[in-house]
Amino acid sequence: MSSSSLLKSGLHNSIAEGLFSEIQNRSARYYYFLGKTLEWNNELQPPFPIDSFDYDLKTRNEIITMKEIKSTDVAFIVERRDWTAGEIYDMYDDKYSDELDSIDLISGGFGFADAPTVTITGGGGTGATAIATIVNGVIIDISLTNPGRGYNAVPTVTITGGGGEGASAVAILPKAFSGVQRMEDANFYVLTDEFNVYKCLDNNNNAQSTYKPVGTTVDPVTMPDGYIWKYMYSIPIALRNKFFTDAYMPVVTALRGQFYSNGNIQNVRIDKAGKDYTSASISVVGDGSRASDPLLITGTNIVNGGSGFTTATVTIDPPFAGNIWTANVQVLLGQKFYHGLNIYEVTLPGTFATPAPTHKSGIVSSGTAALKYIGTTARATATVSGGSVTAINLIGSLLEVNMTSGGLGYTSVPTITYTGGGGSGIVSSAVMSGTSVQKVVVLDSGDGFTSVPAVQFGTTWAATTAYTVGQQIFASNRLYTVTVAGTSGSSAPTHTSGSATNGTVTLSYVGFPATGTAVLRYGAGYSSLPNISFTGGGGASAYFSGVKSEAKLIPLLSGGQIVGVQIDDGGVGYTYANLTVSGNGTQAELTADLSPGDVSTLQANTELLTIDGRIMSCKVQSGGFGYAAATITIEGDGTGATAQAVLSLGRVIKINITNYGQGYRWARVIITGNGYGAKARAVITPFGGHGKDSINGLYTRSLMFYTNVSKDKNQGFDVNNDFRQIGIIKNPRTYSGTENLNSALASTCFVINGSINLAQFSQDMIIRLSTNNTRFRIVNLTANSALVQSLDNGIPITGGVMSNEASQTFGINGVTLPTADKYSGDLLFIDNKQAFTPTADQTVTLRTVIKF
Repeated sequence: MSSSSLLKSGLHNSIAEGLFSEIQNRSARYYYFLGKTLEWNNELQPPFPIDSFDYDLKTRNEIITMKEIKSTDVAFIVERRDWTAGEIYDMYDDKYSDELDSIDLISGGFGFADAPTVTITGGGGTGATAIATIVNGVIIDISLTNPGRGYNAVPTVTITGGGGEGASAVAILPKAFSGVQRMEDANFYVLTDEFNVYKCLDNNNNAQSTYKPVGTTVDPVTMPDGYIWKYMYSIPIALRNKFFTDAYMPVVTALRGQFYSNGNIQNVRIDKAGKDYTSASISVVGDGSRASDPLLITGTNIVNGGSGFTTATVTIDPPFAGNIWTANVQVLLGQKFYHGLNIYEVTLPGTFATPAPTHKSGIVSSGTAALKYIGTTARATATVSGGSVTAINLIGSLLEVNMTSGGLGYTSVPTITYTGGGGSGIVSSAVMSGTSVQKVVVLDSGDGFTSVPAVQFGTTWAATTAYTVGQQIFASNRLYTVTVAGTSGSSAPTHTSGSATNGTVTLSYVGFPATGTAVLRYGAGYSSLPNISFTGGGGASAYFSGVKSEAKLIPLLSGGQIVGVQIDDGGVGYTYANLTVSGNGTQAELTADLSPGDVSTLQANTELLTIDGRIMSCKVQSGGFGYAAATITIEGDGTGATAQAVLSLGRVIKINITNYGQGYRWARVIITGNGYGAKARAVITPFGGHGKDSINGLYTRSLMFYTNVSKDKNQGFDVNNDFRQIGIIKNPRTYSGTENLNSALASTCFVINGSINLAQFSQDMIIRLSTNNTRFRIVNLTANSALVQSLDNGIPITGGVMSNEASQTFGINGVTLPTADKYSGDLLFIDNKQAFTPTADQTVTLRTVIKF
């Protein structure tokens, strides 16, 4: 079995962004740790860390202090590349690869009676093939029929047969001048002495760069040496102080989510993780709403019941105006159509074909067109009594299920059952987090509900019912797993621990069932309350009531704390959003990050004003021959791009862009004139345009972590010992607790108080607790107390006695416990170093680079 796959560079960037986001919104806590005060066997060559559990334990045993990596202590970085006069820089090209790009026809020869054979050999690759086209005995074109793979050098093109002679051609390999064949490896960006970063869009046919790029305009700038540069961003001094080194430079964006998502909540910062939560929910109050349902209809109010009604038909305005869907009709982008009660918007122009659309989410093809579901008209029936409308009965579908408790103890995903309400057709599934239900995903919202249905997770216990091993059932608020198959008894089980027999079934108590409440929606897509009217009588009037929808956020729980927030619907239009946590725990505090960034900077202007889908360069694939003049035409799905050809000795040697155009996702370059064989291709900007997102635009996949440990204290001690090991640990816990550590600085050491003879006890000395002989190492000490690290996971006790190897002792009259558990958390990174000593007088800065 064979397969072909490719891990894109964007995957590495996405992983880095995920970790970066965790630190920014504090959904996870990352800490630097310092340890290892004893010398290596060879102090000048520290040993390489070993990826084993045994080495992890040894490393953890040496940890002395932990310091949180804050949101300002991490940055995306790339290799630093200073602009240097006389260097040839690679230009941005979307096609760097090991495939051939084209065949450059240099001369068409003469005398060909038949098309000759084109052979491509060498270059380290295989599979490339091409064919020649002749007119009047001359080769006017050579086209690749297979670009091949694996070429690391330009192969040889041989033209044989056909009866002619004099023809010549060379292969074009899309390889950067620096020799690399991937854009992310290319030397295509520079840093100037003003700390501005530029991307090279055109290197003037691999010419030397002799003019430093300047300017911070949105559009690219052409320098006198023919280079075209695009300003990307500037490095502010605060970032230079932390993340700018001889080898690396930080990559930043001036704006964050609000401007790119129209007020979407993209990040939630966990200010306090809280404690004791087994269930929780987050309510949002702000000035935004959900994009799909800005306003939710909640009820109706009758103003006048009217008269003369025997029955009444209720008519409700749709959320959008549109035309009736009809097959075989040609439609334009943005037009709206309704079929039945559903309303759709054209996202791809074309012609409708049967069947009619019925989908209620996403985009689905309809003939050659495509339709996006945007809403449904609300509907209702009326109750008539005494000739008047006395009630309006809204008919709805399921919007969502709000979890009131995630339950505990599930060994598999429970089924979800809806009962009552008068409707049907709901299809949903539970999403688990450990043994609890995290949320409910609605796959089909059903229809016909006149009241809210009840929601049940799993199977309720029933009398005299056969159950099999592994089945889970619940009775009231108790969840059980069947451990011995049989038939249930006549009374429901009531035990809340261990196992008990019910009939012939043995049931093990495992926790409690999930609970939730259904929320109905009446129609969809409304941004304002619709009008309602009645036929069948006269004088009746009524109006709707409703509430603005809010973003939906799901708390993620672990160990009684909120460790993350899943954004189910981030909404749109928020300039503020207040978050409140409800549940059975306490002290959790969350903040929605709606920071717009600094919109007054030049970089922010670049990010805001950069245009998507522009053509900023064209690569000549074949210069052709015989041209006295050549016209360039650019066709595609965008508009406005224009260019001019530069000729030399009858060949097209360069194409200069005169208008970048916009909106292109594909483009074709057509060269016309009195010559033959010239070809070119358009190089289209990445999504959003050059400068919209420098992190992706520079293929950033590395993070730098920073901390300064010069003046930090450990349990009140100035730790002027020498360290040899640092690392990064994720989500360590508090000492003797189950909560994640949330302090900025933490210690894994004990402080033991006593009368200590400094002539007998010293730094790095091993001492032992006399009661159990467990070992401790002195990190620092005074005549009244010692900061010690436990080497055997022992705990010093008040009243105990410490002794050294010379059997000298001192008594313990007080103990201060560590604040962090060094054996908890995920050990992510270990760095063995030569000794360094942080002191109040000596600055020690730690920088760690991790490439993803």
